[in-house]
Amino acid sequence: MKNIKLIKIYFLFVLALILQINHINAQNLVPNPSFEEYSACPDNLSQIDRVVNWYVFSHFLNSPDYFNSCATSSGVLVPQNGFGIQNASNGNAYCGIYCYSYNYLPPPYYYREILYSQLIEPMLIGFRYYFSLKVSLADNYGCAIDKLGVLFTTYNDTTISVINNFAHIYTNSIIDDNSNWTSIFGSFVADSNYQYIFIGNFFHDTLTSTTQANDCYAYYYIDDVCVSEDSLTCNLPTEIMNNNINDKIQIFPNPAKQKLFIESDNVDNIKNIMIFDSHGYLVGVYNNFKNDYIDIQNYKSGLYLIVIYTDCQHFSQKIIIN
Repeated sequence: MKNIKLIKIYFLFVLALILQINHINAQNLVPNPSFEEYSACPDNLSQIDRVVNWYVFSHFLNSPDYFNSCATSSGVLVPQNGFGIQNASNGNAYCGIYCYSYNYLPPPYYYREILYSQLIEPMLIGFRYYFSLKVSLADNYGCAIDKLGVLFTTYNDTTISVINNFAHIYTNSIIDDNSNWTSIFGSFVADSNYQYIFIGNFFHDTLTSTTQANDCYAYYYIDDVCVSEDSLTCNLPTEIMNNNINDKIQIFPNPAKQKLFIESDNVDNIKNIMIFDSHGYLVGVYNNFKNDYIDIQNYKSGLYLIVIYTDCQHFSQKIIIN
């Protein structure tokens, strides 16, 4: 009888442990995802330091702003503030960043405001992760852009540039809605133990589409950030939950010599392709890809990373060119 009781206790313990593990895996890995936790209410602009677990990426003159209904200054109140009128997507707070600023700094420098945070736990290599984010264009800065998205890293070195024409998930569509919140979402398979999430525009001005050629200053509110192994946690649409881009795109041969073939169920879904060398430098960009191969005769022999982007996802594969 005693052995039966011990078996039951052991079974219940294992079951509880399994449920706990499943719960952990299904959680949002982003701490303070809606910026509701703060050390003090904002009373001025550039006070992202008052948001718990969120930081400014100190590249040039970054100064993300924090908005909250508890603010003591009208400039950073929710819903009406110095940039426009917008209710929070969730709760009482959100942040705001400049994602494009025309001619603020001369090329090759580009003014960007970027937020970052450390994930609750590092990503596991080979696991699929889902991401979603809510953005809204500010009323008083009506120039809209595309390329808003997220970059994951294994470091938080704020002295280097992350404006390298690469993001793990981003939108190729211009987001010009200043009345509602627009979702940016997608999924990818982690190829590193990423620990940090960066939010902003990581592309050069020349690769960023805008709604006006000159005097474009694009400012967006940011809210509801989610990263999870469970698509339901991030409230992704069904078509994204069930879509595995890795099953839809094939790259061959590998190693390759003259041509690198790309086979897809629908080549029109491919928006652009980027190739990085073994040092992480961008060495090839193919926008509006419509062919079934890439000519690689001019590439030096070595190891490369090819990244293929669709509307909301990306597929990456290491290749060898001889």
